[in-house]
Amino acid sequence: MHKLLSEKHGNDTTDAMFKYIDNKTEQSVEATIKTLATKDDISNLRKEMGDDISNLRRELGGDISNLRKEMGRSKVKT
Repeated sequence: MHKLLSEKHGNDTTDAMFKYIDNKTEQSVEATIKTLATKDDISNLRKEMGDDISNLRRELGGDISNLRKEMGRSKVKT
């Protein structure tokens, strides 16, 4: 491809086009790498979510227990 473009546009122009394309490709790859999650990122997220779910279950368990107690008191009063 380089030869075909060089014949039509000259070596300097073709080299400049290839350098431009290489630079843009490299920038795109670097930007993509910055947005990808690593295994450690995923592992940390799983741990945080597991902790959050455990806390939520504990809170809901307490709330349900309190609700049952209140319902039991309501039945005794009626």
